[in-house]
Amino acid sequence: MPCDVLAYKVAGRDGGCNKRYIKTCSNAFLNYPVITSREYAHRGSFKQLLGGNETEELLELLSLEKQVTEHTPPAFIWHTYTDQSVPVQNSLLLIGAMKNMRSRLSSICIR
Repeated sequence: MPCDVLAYKVAGRDGGCNKRYIKTCSNAFLNYPVITSREYAHRGSFKQLLGGNETEELLELLSLEKQVTEHTPPAFIWHTYTDQSVPVQNSLLLIGAMKNMRSRLSSICIR
């Protein structure tokens, strides 16, 4: 049965319609999403998710901007530039990756 994902400040694959759910996930609604485990990561989210067991391979896998494929569900993403917790670059990285794959996408980034 198809489902929609609504995620608010959720880290990594838990909020990003991971490959396990990709066949049934029909839409993703993401606000202030934690997307990347790299430069603009919300470190606390990844520490909580991984319990201090980070490896380069796992961090790469959990960087959702690097996991966008032709099977990525349509998404609505919104974020504010002034958020003190999750850098807006998280949303911008996913938006850019989805645009590169020509995925269906709507986004709002508010200054």
